[in-house]
Amino acid sequence: MFGKILNHVIFAIFFTTVTSVAKDTNTVKMNPITVTASRVPALYSETARVVTIIDQQQIENAAVQSISDLLEFSSGIDVRQRGSLGVQSDISIRGGSADQTMILLNGINVTDSQTGHHNMNIPVDLESISRIEILQGSGSRVFGPNAFSGAINIITKASKTNQLAINASGGEYGYVNTGFNGTINTSFSSTFLSVSNQKSDGFIDNTDFKTLNIYTKHEQSLFDSKFVVQAGHNDKQFGANSFYTPKYPNQFEHTRSSFASLQMETGNKLKFTPSVYYRRHQDRFELFRSNPADWYTSHNYHVTNTYGAQANLSYTSYIGITNIGLDYRLEKLLSNKLGYSISEPKEVPFEENAFFDKEYQRNLTTIFIEHNAYINDFTLSGGLALNYSDDYGTNYTGGIDLAYKINDNTNLFTSVNNTLRLPTYTDLFYTSPTNIGNPELLPEKAYSFETGMKHRNAFMRSTVSGFLRLGKDLIDWIKNNPADDKWTTKNLTELTTVGFDVLSYVYLEKLLGTSSPFNYINISYTFISNSKSSDEYISYYVMDNLRHKLTFAINHDIYAGLKADWKFSYQDRNGTYTSFNSTTMQSGVEKPYNDMFILDAKLYYNFESFTIFAEASNILDNQVADVPNVAVPGRWIRLGLKTNLEF
Repeated sequence: MFGKILNHVIFAIFFTTVTSVAKDTNTVKMNPITVTASRVPALYSETARVVTIIDQQQIENAAVQSISDLLEFSSGIDVRQRGSLGVQSDISIRGGSADQTMILLNGINVTDSQTGHHNMNIPVDLESISRIEILQGSGSRVFGPNAFSGAINIITKASKTNQLAINASGGEYGYVNTGFNGTINTSFSSTFLSVSNQKSDGFIDNTDFKTLNIYTKHEQSLFDSKFVVQAGHNDKQFGANSFYTPKYPNQFEHTRSSFASLQMETGNKLKFTPSVYYRRHQDRFELFRSNPADWYTSHNYHVTNTYGAQANLSYTSYIGITNIGLDYRLEKLLSNKLGYSISEPKEVPFEENAFFDKEYQRNLTTIFIEHNAYINDFTLSGGLALNYSDDYGTNYTGGIDLAYKINDNTNLFTSVNNTLRLPTYTDLFYTSPTNIGNPELLPEKAYSFETGMKHRNAFMRSTVSGFLRLGKDLIDWIKNNPADDKWTTKNLTELTTVGFDVLSYVYLEKLLGTSSPFNYINISYTFISNSKSSDEYISYYVMDNLRHKLTFAINHDIYAGLKADWKFSYQDRNGTYTSFNSTTMQSGVEKPYNDMFILDAKLYYNFESFTIFAEASNILDNQVADVPNVAVPGRWIRLGLKTNLEF
C-alpha cells in the first residue's frame, strides 16, 4: 500500500512541476498533428476527446517485438496477453473488455465478429507502422457499433523516398524475427510492401509459435483523386497452453486472417470518400494438441467472412464542416461450433475430413451525420448515428464534444456520448466443457461523460481527464461460485465505470537543451473503478479491470551514438480469479490478482544506415500473468539489427 501511495505522490509532484514550467513558456509555433477522433479529421490540439498518439520514434526505440507489447505502456490501455510477443492479446480501454474495443487499419474496421481474442490478428508488424492513434472512450457515433469503450487506429508507413528496410533479431527460447519492407515512389504513385516472420520454441511446454505477416499498400493519384489499395495476410500457429481453461493445458490454435480494401478520396470543399473492404478469418482450435481424450471427437473450426462498404461526404462552409456517412457490413460465419444447424455440411478449407455444420450471419447498416464548428475560441462537434441490424432492430448513438481554447497552448474540453456493442458470436453460441453461450443476449449500451484539459507547447504534450460511463446490459462470462464447472454469458443489469487519466510527454532535449543526455520522458497514470448493480457472482472479464496503472518511460544518450530506452509499468488489477491446482486438476479458491511490475529496456546504436540493439523484457523477472492460470515468460533477452537504405 505504501508503495502505491509513494508512486502516486511522486507522479503528482512531477506533473505539477512540469505543468508549472510549461505555463511560463511563451506561445510557440508547433507542428500540427492530425488525428481521426471524429469522422472529419482534425488537429490534435482542437479535438475535444482524449487521443493518445504513439509516434514512429517511440515505436522504433521501444524494447518490444509486437504491437501488444507496445500498447502495454500506453495510458488507459489494458493488455491481457495469453501468448508471448503478441501471439494472442485482449486489448481493452478504460475498464472495458476486448470485445468493446474497435481495431482499425488505416481507418478501415478490421474488428473480429467472432471474438475479441482475434482482434489483433492483423497483417502488419511494428516495422510497418508509422503511428498508432488511440481514442479513449466511446466511439460508436464516429466508427459505429463495437467502438464501445474506444478505438485503436493503426497507420502504416508512407515514405516519400524509395527505401528498403531489413530487420533481424533473435534471443532466448529459440526466438527468431526476420522481415523487410520497402517503398517505391513515382510522380503519381507510391507502393509499400512488407513481409515478416516470427517464431519461438516456447518458454515452457506448448508455448511455441510461428507468425507470418504479408502486407502491401498502393496509393495512386488520378484525375484530382487519390486511390488507396491495401491488402494483407496474417498466419499464426501457436501452442495455447491453458489459454481458455487450465483443465486442458495441451491446447493448440491456428488462425489465418486475410484483408483487402479499396478507398478513393476526391474533392476539396466538397469531399467524397467511398471505400469497400473484405476480411476473412479462419480459426482451428484444438482442445488436445496430442493424445486426445476418448470423448473428444473434433477440433473447433470457424470461418468468418466480413464484407463492408463505406461512403463519406463532407462539405466545408462558413458554419464549419458537415459530414454524412453510410456504413454497411455483412458478417457471415461458418462453424462446427457456433451458429445454427444447416442441412448440408460444407468442407472446411485447408483441412482434411473436417466439415462445417452450423452457420450464422447478420447485416449491419449505420447512417452517420456529424458537424464540426469553429466559433472564436470554441470547437463544437456533434453527431448522430442510426444503426440497424437483423437481430436487434434500430438503435441510436450520438453525442456532443465541446472544446474551449484558453490560449494558444491550452484547451478545456468536455463530451457526452452514448455507445453500443453487439454480442460476438462466441458470446451467443460458444458451448464447451467449461462454457455455455447465450443466443438471447441483448446489445450492450452506455452513456459516457468526459471532461479535462490539454496542454501542448514546444517541448510537451499533456492531458488530464476524468470520465464516467453508465453501462446497461453489459455482457460477461460469469458463474455463481468457484465450484461451478461452467461459465455462462449474461447481460448484467448495470455497471458504472469512473476514473481519470493523467498523461505527460516531455521532449527533454527541447526543454533542457541539446547538451542534455536526456531525449524525452513519458509518464502517465490511470485510475478506474467499476461497480455493478446486480446479484453477486464471479466475473471473468468485466470486473477484472486495471484499477491503477502507472507508466514511466525515458530515453537518453549514453556515449556517442549509444542510447537507451527504459519503460516501467505498475499495474494493480481489480477483482479475483479462481486458482487451479495442476496436480489434482481441480479448481481452488478465489484469489485477488497480484500487483504487476514490468520493466523493459533497450540499448541501441545508430550508425549512418543501420542500427544494432540489445533489449530485455520483464527485466525484474516478475510473475506478470494477465490471465488467470496462464503462464507468461520471465526475463527475455534479444539481440538484433536493422538497416534502412534510400535510393
